Amino acid sequence: MILLIYHSKRLLTNRNRVFLKEIYNKFPGGKRAKAAEMRKSRLDIRSGPAYISESKPTVDARRIFMKKHQIAAQLYTLREFLKTEPLIFESLKKVKKMGYDAIQVSGMGPIDEKELVRICGDLGLDICATHENGQMIVEETERVIERLDRLNCRYTAYPWPHIIPSNRAEAVELAHKLNTAAEKMAAAGKVLCYHNHDIEFMRMEDGSLILDLLYDNAPALQGEIDTFWVQAGGQNPACWVKKLAGRMPLLHLKDYGIHDRRRAMFPIGSGNLDWQSIVPAGEAGGVEYFIVEQDECLKDPFDSLKESLDYITANFVK
Repeated sequence: MILLIYHSKRLLTNRNRVFLKEIYNKFPGGKRAKAAEMRKSRLDIRSGPAYISESKPTVDARRIFMKKHQIAAQLYTLREFLKTEPLIFESLKKVKKMGYDAIQVSGMGPIDEKELVRICGDLGLDICATHENGQMIVEETERVIERLDRLNCRYTAYPWPHIIPSNRAEAVELAHKLNTAAEKMAAAGKVLCYHNHDIEFMRMEDGSLILDLLYDNAPALQGEIDTFWVQAGGQNPACWVKKLAGRMPLLHLKDYGIHDRRRAMFPIGSGNLDWQSIVPAGEAGGVEYFIVEQDECLKDPFDSLKESLDYITANFVK
């Protein structure tokens, strides 16, 4: 009724128009309310988890910082330099010299586990984790446990689905197999994690993500989130790190950017990912090892690993 009177200007005095306009603007649909709502929406978007600031925010000195020994190099980055035992030795010396104290074993040529342990011990490198063949993890779990024992290593990760689920039932079936393997490993004092790529962010027929189905149906399975592949899958890395808080001892740090009009992997801090959100979320969530990996490098892989380490050390180590 008030609105009808308001729009019928001929029936109103100037004094009444002012009075009714003030009432109108107080309604939820009024101009002032709408403007306030739009301002709030813009703030919500900018402060939301998916928003990445173009500026480089300063690190909050009040929060907990990681220790340098928690930063590891994923040796898959150097796979072209790890094909023989002499090359492995020389490459590990370089990794130690650039400042890493831990490595994740993956992509290496043949070498006896005892010899690898000896080399790492002499160099002061901790074998913090491995990647093992996915089918072997599921079907020959005992062999994986024995290998981890020989490497004096507690953590390993299922690196890639040896059977990619095409529907919900297949994803749940894979989850149950992974859970069985994870329970066997836990009984032996080992921890099985899951390393994602972008494929796990496919939605099944019911709208659920493969990765959600895996974690929801494998309670013994731990996480090894890969930040690049989360972004490539259309998800927010920091949100997934928070989602798996308390369930993710390993975190793969890998920057995401665009090179020659295509997505590419970059050293940490030189791409587009919001590390000021990702790393603190990992620290708060109990990540034990922050593992630097770069599957493909636009420069020398050793230089890429060093650049990543320098950025992490400067920003997140205290």
